[in-house]
Amino acid sequence: MSSSIALASARSTTGFGDARGRGARDEQGRIELLCKAGPDGAALGDCPFCHYVQMVLRYKGLRYRLIPLTPEDKPEWLVEGYGGKMPCLVHDEEAYTDSGTITQYLEYFFPGEEPLTVEDEKPELAEEVKTATSGVFGAFARYMKNMDKEQDPPLQAALFEELDKVDSFLQTTKGPFLAGERITLDDMALAPKLYHIKVGVAHFKNVIIPPSLTALAAYMQHMFDMDIFQESSYPPDVITWGWGNARK
Repeated sequence: MSSSIALASARSTTGFGDARGRGARDEQGRIELLCKAGPDGAALGDCPFCHYVQMVLRYKGLRYRLIPLTPEDKPEWLVEGYGGKMPCLVHDEEAYTDSGTITQYLEYFFPGEEPLTVEDEKPELAEEVKTATSGVFGAFARYMKNMDKEQDPPLQAALFEELDKVDSFLQTTKGPFLAGERITLDDMALAPKLYHIKVGVAHFKNVIIPPSLTALAAYMQHMFDMDIFQESSYPPDVITWGWGNARK
């Protein structure tokens, strides 16, 4: 693939052009997903953002080619044109990085019977979900990367506070998902992060997610049991490998 791959032109308010609806399953075009490779340099790595994108692709029934890459294997066009960022979705002759942008693109070009967002119909709920979930992964990353044991207690407390926000919010919902009965992009984004948290804190910090967070525990089990989660996932030891490198 040449470095001439360009982002879709901003011919609509979405910035994704005006070809919405062309994505019938038999006319979907070529889709490739470039992502972080695992310890062997060939299998899928531990990126929760790639996991998220794959869940959306599978939920929508889209065919795609997964291409795990080491830093050394990244093609020149990806490094020069996109700073080497992954995951990177290539759809025909367009490429997108950033999981949020990628999933918005997929939702726009390949809409389902029901939208995977609630912003338009329930903007207040969308904001509540964002408030409840947006701080989780940052708190986890700070805790995981900390090598000063004296700083672990406040960082652990900060993470558990964020998880408590999610648990409290889930107690108010009327269904198994963040928005109730219908799965959304927010669920698919959060579940891989919770997987990292569950594995990471147990392995590196010798702690577990507080058992008192029962709504969160039920939510995690429900999400982890979904086919789209499992078929897009990687073993726990790949997570510990990834965070082991991040902690060096």
